Amino acid sequence: MSKFWKNVCASLVVSIATAGGLSAADTSAAAKDAGSFTCSQATASPSDFALADDICIGVPAETNIVAERNRRVAAEVNSVQFASFRSEFSSGAKVCADAPAEAKPEPGQHPETFQKEITIKLDYLLSIPTDYNKEATKKWPLILFLHGSGERGSNIDKVKQHGPPKIVDKDKDSVLAKEFIVVSPQCPAGQWWKGDDLIALLDDVQKRYHVDDDRVYVTGLSMGGFGTWELGSAYPDRFAAIAPMCGGGRPELARRMKNLPIWVFHGEADGAVPFARSVEMVEALKKAGNDVKFTSYPGVGHDCWTQSYANPELYTWFLSHKRGEKAAEGVDAKKAKSP
Repeated sequence: MSKFWKNVCASLVVSIATAGGLSAADTSAAAKDAGSFTCSQATASPSDFALADDICIGVPAETNIVAERNRRVAAEVNSVQFASFRSEFSSGAKVCADAPAEAKPEPGQHPETFQKEITIKLDYLLSIPTDYNKEATKKWPLILFLHGSGERGSNIDKVKQHGPPKIVDKDKDSVLAKEFIVVSPQCPAGQWWKGDDLIALLDDVQKRYHVDDDRVYVTGLSMGGFGTWELGSAYPDRFAAIAPMCGGGRPELARRMKNLPIWVFHGEADGAVPFARSVEMVEALKKAGNDVKFTSYPGVGHDCWTQSYANPELYTWFLSHKRGEKAAEGVDAKKAKSP
């Protein structure tokens, strides 16, 4: 027997002898001969080796106590491992049992139902009019502003770089800060404006705040200009007026907006979104019977929004329209010189 196993055996016998009440001298003597101790020797001295006797029940007399102990320990370990495996197997079986069975459709046509909950998350800036809490019963007009592609992401402060959120942040006395609820959502990085998401946001804001449902307006620049056209064509009866800037839409859908007041803005020298994208929308709207208002800026590039949002006439024009009114008289491709 190796020194290691002799030590193991000795330790075992010491534990047994101590538990059995042997003296220190007897315990030491028992440990000395532990390496070759057999069950016949253990059972011959039951008072000294009561615990060893328990190990030796039902085994041959010549069985070595250490070997038998090791065998039982190994068996116990295997039993525990099997129990663990059995538990994991049972859990796996339950998962499999809970999993939907493979579809075995009946031949032919029959009705089915699909249902899934979709979570929408949009961060946004909300500007409340200065006197909002002083006039508890008043309903306020709302402007939904859609930023361009450069402001996408998760840093909401980026939305303040242009347009209405920039104005209300810097000028508390502006008509925007005083007369409108301004909602400026942030499009997540790598995404595009989604009409259904924006409508869900508006539904929530209009439910929670004192909004005049007949005076909800949409405006946006660049990517937000495209988003404005999309919302206008998809939900023409939801808004009182829209003002897309340096964007583009789908001319084939212009007929859906024939009764929606629209003021279009675009720089003629735009190198990012071609000026022609707004021209084609204006022409399609006129053909559909919409007296659209169009302001173009000769020599101006992509940034037509700075001077457009700084023009108080835009907000006066917004307030002159309520939902359901036919598009008022516009300016036929009117050109405005840039300052």
